Amino acid sequence: MRGIRFACVALAATWLCAGVNGAADAAPGVKSESKALLYSLAGTVVPVGAGIAMAGSNADGADDGAAAAVFCAGLIAGPSLGHFYAGRPKRALIGVGIRTVCVLGMAIAVGNSLADFSGDNSTSNDVLAGASLLLCAGSAIYDIADAPQSARKHNVKTQEGSIGVTPSLIGCAPGLRVDLRF
Repeated sequence: MRGIRFACVALAATWLCAGVNGAADAAPGVKSESKALLYSLAGTVVPVGAGIAMAGSNADGADDGAAAAVFCAGLIAGPSLGHFYAGRPKRALIGVGIRTVCVLGMAIAVGNSLADFSGDNSTSNDVLAGASLLLCAGSAIYDIADAPQSARKHNVKTQEGSIGVTPSLIGCAPGLRVDLRF
């Protein structure tokens, strides 16, 4: 139960850190580069930190599964949140896929090392674990750093030519705002 509460607090902190305050972007359809970066950064750092804190606070190891789930969710999905925000789900899912394969590679290497009772130190497991760790970290860093670029690409694409109609206040009366882009 404590792990679920901790995960909910981590999710709420991610939401707050990313600047979700209900305010609209500058213009309809325009995505903020700084928000994209914040979503990716906070979506990674907060759950990974929460997972580490959860694991550290469990002296008896009762909630290690919840801690691992929060940690892995932040590591796998967190860096892609800015790309999802920017309207580039394909780009986001590629990063999620790469990191998922990396985490599975690390799990296989650790599982093989634990199952090897012969006493031989297997260098293939070490190489697999190391390569998976480096690729996962590199993918996460790249996705976080590239999130503003996704917002820029989205904004260029939406500014090519569009018509937008949004509710607006005209003085004190409700009205409609029409935006035309050529």
